[in-house]
Amino acid sequence: MGKVGKTFTLDMNVLMWLERHAKEQRKKESAIVNQILNSAKRQCETWTCTKCDGTNHISETKCWATTDCKGVKA
Repeated sequence: MGKVGKTFTLDMNVLMWLERHAKEQRKKESAIVNQILNSAKRQCETWTCTKCDGTNHISETKCWATTDCKGVKA
């Protein structure tokens, strides 16, 4: 996987949190940002069934988490 340079504008309090959090985790700030963005991306690619709390791919319209669940995408 390659590295890509990108510039972002952050609020000052977010920047200060990011610097502090990266030091606490002993990770680079870019790794923390990448982790957060990957998490947000995964959330956009799935939906949670309101009946069984099962996670389904965004392309599915019915819950397939369990064979008994008849939940549908909200």
